[in-house]
Amino acid sequence: MSIQNINPDDGALDALIAEHVNTLCHRARVSGRQLAMATGINPGTMARKMRGAVWHVNELVSVCAFFDVTLEEMTTGLPPLAEWQARRDLRGCRDSNPRPSDP
Repeated sequence: MSIQNINPDDGALDALIAEHVNTLCHRARVSGRQLAMATGINPGTMARKMRGAVWHVNELVSVCAFFDVTLEEMTTGLPPLAEWQARRDLRGCRDSNPRPSDP
């Protein structure tokens, strides 16, 4: 892993995060309003963030938890669709009725 110089003033990271959030919403078939309600973020604020406004860490953590992705994936590169779907399917199985044999 290499360390990259990121200029927080250029907005590139916020734009990347916004792109990833939009991609995840599309994958999960969730609207921005539904995501806002699920994460406790004001819908108007969520709309601005999904267009590239500055994300606060607590908001980003909430969105990552909702979509079951890591902060690293959200800020660098999302997992492929099949891997992401398998992870979410497995989480759904674990959350609904956990058994000792569950991974």
